[in-house]
Amino acid sequence: MGKWWTNVVHGLTGGKAPSPDGLAEVKWPEFELLLGEAFRLQGFLVTESAGEKLVLQKGEERFIVQCKHWRSPKVDAAAVRELFGVMAASGAAGGFVVSAGGFSADAASFAEHCQIRLIDGATLAGMLDKARQTLTMPPRIEPRLGTAKPQCPRCTRTMIQRVAEQGSNAGRPFWGCPAFPDCRGTLPI
Repeated sequence: MGKWWTNVVHGLTGGKAPSPDGLAEVKWPEFELLLGEAFRLQGFLVTESAGEKLVLQKGEERFIVQCKHWRSPKVDAAAVRELFGVMAASGAAGGFVVSAGGFSADAASFAEHCQIRLIDGATLAGMLDKARQTLTMPPRIEPRLGTAKPQCPRCTRTMIQRVAEQGSNAGRPFWGCPAFPDCRGTLPI
């Protein structure tokens, strides 16, 4: 799968293999919020959330996260092919299919050859646990003088400068929505 993917998975789960028990109780809004936070912790910018899909940005590259089948016990290759089509149409560099269960051998085989990473229940549980921990911490705010403040891409409020507390971006400033935690809009500085 490559070093990049190994680092992402290790960073998202903290290197442990948590149990997917309890994922069934997570409602969609909380799931979407936690999943977005889990990717933010790895340096991705969540640029769009539409239905059961997240769009991520890292540098100049875009990634699509498909959560449509996240409660399925086993996701088949059709879901992976569907995401591949969306990626091709939107020019995305890669994608993720998220499931609280597992993936068929055909799904894993197809994903391996087309820049799609599969996130199974154990990995997903670790991601959500780690995101849940960071969301309970109050954000640290540091003003930066002389900088024009952008508008939140989600709710259009004037953003404030914050500093990442954890993850690969710990100590780095970013623009955050003042309505946090109700709005999770972020922009890089």
